[in-house]
Amino acid sequence: MNTLISPERVFRLAFSVDELLSPSVVMPSDIVAVEERHIRPVVGEALYDALAEGRYADLMEEYVAPAIAAWVRYAIQPLLGHRCSSCLVSEGNDFYNATTADNVRMSALQRNLRHTAQTLSRRLGDYLNAHSADFAEYDPDENPLNRCSINGDIVQTH
Repeated sequence: MNTLISPERVFRLAFSVDELLSPSVVMPSDIVAVEERHIRPVVGEALYDALAEGRYADLMEEYVAPAIAAWVRYAIQPLLGHRCSSCLVSEGNDFYNATTADNVRMSALQRNLRHTAQTLSRRLGDYLNAHSADFAEYDPDENPLNRCSINGDIVQTH
């Protein structure tokens, strides 16, 4: 699968060394799904293709890669216990046997990860809008973040 960023790079950007996970928890299909759902709509088809060809390395490094990594982390967080043989997940501490405190903690973690990913996507969109003259392939009218945003449970159209 061709992706803008490797699973190893996603892992380095999205996970701490203290988490004791293997980079193999990030699968190429996770990245493909994230790019299709969260990155391609923001940057547009033409700019996405330019990034895939290796153009705009600074944009990729500073804005696109962190957004992809954050969205991948958000997407795979609930799966980590199943993908990681060295994770500290016991039979008694699985999804079905989780305590209310575990559920509250996991819900808070997921909200935080989503908020981070949304913030990095917005940062990418804002940068593209402010520097659209530098990216001939970018069309601000195609970016859904310029037309709609979700803040909490409130959908706002611009």
